[in-house]
Order: sequence, then C-alpha cells, then structure tokens
Amino acid sequence: MKQLDIRFDFIQGLLIFAAIFAFVGLGLISAFVMNGDGLYLYVGTLFSMTWLFIIPAMYHRWRQLRLYRRGSMIVTKYERVIDAKKAISDQGGRSGPYYVKTSWHDHRTNTIYTFKSEILLKNPERYLQGIAGIDVYIDPKNFNRNYMDLQFLPAHFNVRKLQ
Repeated sequence: MKQLDIRFDFIQGLLIFAAIFAFVGLGLISAFVMNGDGLYLYVGTLFSMTWLFIIPAMYHRWRQLRLYRRGSMIVTKYERVIDAKKAISDQGGRSGPYYVKTSWHDHRTNTIYTFKSEILLKNPERYLQGIAGIDVYIDPKNFNRNYMDLQFLPAHFNVRKLQ
C-alpha cells in the first residue's frame, strides 16, 4: 500500500493561512456590496490584502517548476553553506537561515557563475561534504533565473519536491 507524504513546510502553512484570510476578505467585501456597511469594506479589504503575499509566492513556485521541467541543467561545484544571520552581523547568538552557494565555470565564455539556493532553516553542511556536484536548472538566456535542486537532502530539511 502506497503511503502519501503530506508534509507542510512553514511557507506552505503561511500561504494556506493567508488564502483563508483572503477568501474571508472577499466574503466581507461582498457583504459590503449587499449591506452598504463600511466596516465590511474596511475589514474585507484588509483581509483581502493577503493576496499580496500569495500571488508572488505562487509565481515563484511556478517559475521554479518551469525551470525544473524546461530549463538547462548544469552540474555546479559546491562552495560552502552561508549562515545568513552571521553574514549580516557578527554578534553571535542564534544561527540560520542557511543558503548553499555553488559555482560553475562556463568554458565557452570563460566566466564563473555563482548560484545561491533557497532558504534552508537547518544547516545542510554535513550532507554536502564530499558531494560531486549539485544540479542547478537555469534559463539559458538569463542565468539569474535558476533553481538549485536540493531534493536529495533528508526530509527534515523540508525541501519542496518538484514533479
């Protein structure tokens, strides 16, 4: 029997929460249209503004999926893991979020490109030591549009599985 893997990461949970608020907001705005009470319009507009968070996140996810399916895959060299908090300030304290940094040498143009992963909440450094290469999917016309494939990391990293 096949078991479904239903795990939500923090971002997915936030998007679901925002979507619920957005739909409630649309309901309140429609109540304003029927009743004419300004409070419905005010609260409904505030709730509906959560779409401002949902639409960019959905676009980002769609762009990643498109790169994964149609982009050119290159194998990049693992450079290091960047601790974003320590990179911003050297005050010590808590660590995270983390990014994986890789590089790739384009022999055709003799250019070195660097790539940065999505945010990881846990340090993946011990899983990346000795790794031969990390796949990055790129738009050949614009290398700034890229997706680093870290789906090989263990499940507790909550890296989204693209299909």
